[in-house]
Amino acid sequence: MGVGNTGSSLNDFEEGNLFVSDDAGASWKKALDGPHKYEFGDQGSLLVAVKDSKKDDVSEVSYSLDHGLNWKTAALPDSLKLKPEIITTTQDSTSLKFILVGSSGGDNYHVVALDFGGLQEKTCEDNDMEDWSARVDKDGKAICVMGHKQTYRRRKKDADCFLKKEFKDPVPKTEDCECSDADFECDYNFIRKDGECEKAGPIVNQGAYTVLEGTNYSIQVDVMNTRPSNPMGVMFTSNSNGTYFVENLEHTNRNEMGNVDFEKISGIQGIFLVNTVKNWEDVEKHGGSKKEVVTQITFDDGRTFHDIKAGDDRVHLHSVTHLDNVGRVFSSPAPGLVMGVGN
Repeated sequence: MGVGNTGSSLNDFEEGNLFVSDDAGASWKKALDGPHKYEFGDQGSLLVAVKDSKKDDVSEVSYSLDHGLNWKTAALPDSLKLKPEIITTTQDSTSLKFILVGSSGGDNYHVVALDFGGLQEKTCEDNDMEDWSARVDKDGKAICVMGHKQTYRRRKKDADCFLKKEFKDPVPKTEDCECSDADFECDYNFIRKDGECEKAGPIVNQGAYTVLEGTNYSIQVDVMNTRPSNPMGVMFTSNSNGTYFVENLEHTNRNEMGNVDFEKISGIQGIFLVNTVKNWEDVEKHGGSKKEVVTQITFDDGRTFHDIKAGDDRVHLHSVTHLDNVGRVFSSPAPGLVMGVGN
């Protein structure tokens, strides 16, 4: 139950009416005119409402035994008229007894006990109950929600009985559903067209960071720090147990697939080759600038880096960002023997 209104937006509370839903909020109907204070009794078998007035002019309460479809009234005792302050019952809403607190004449307060136990002498039996599904199709049959059909046992709205039971968490009967096309959706940046998922928009790059080949005593990670279309990264090396990292090298060369120009020399601790971007400022500023890639080597696990040379000439080698290179590019099982293609 709730107080509100129909229309394009919510009006003031005083302009609202009492609405009721008995299908878990899927549909609603107006139950009573004007705003009301309300409570549930006997686990929903009984609905009780009293007009929410700012004056001490309320002389009756309304109640429904059929989920708010029909309402009856009961007069307050001794021709009492009051301004309702609160109506309450047990916390689990299983009782048939309620307390109404109201005021009259300014400072005079009244506490009225409401007992609806005499309306129905019969206690509900199994044939007074129904299987109710939280969501149904147009034919009233249960439909799948999150892969399951769930049904609950509850009192029929027109049953002439009360449950008169202590509250227990409702335990649904669950039936697993077979997957159908309706249970599948297109991935991010794809839309469904004629039953097929078609690409719509750029696919988000997955190369935010790359775990590089580590050692027995450290982990090395390259983190992308520029635009995905022409990426560069920063390389970090961890302590011996991986609890913190320090920066080794900036502007490492990487591609859109997350591959990083990095290779540890096979079988030898602390030596690896890495490519960096020499003109990183232009690449960061203009995005489309061609990278000027240079190759460096470290012999102390990234503490210091050195140029590699053939005689007096500096050498630069193509690494894993080159489309034809996969896996281990430079080193071999023979200790110390390294080859590469470059200039």
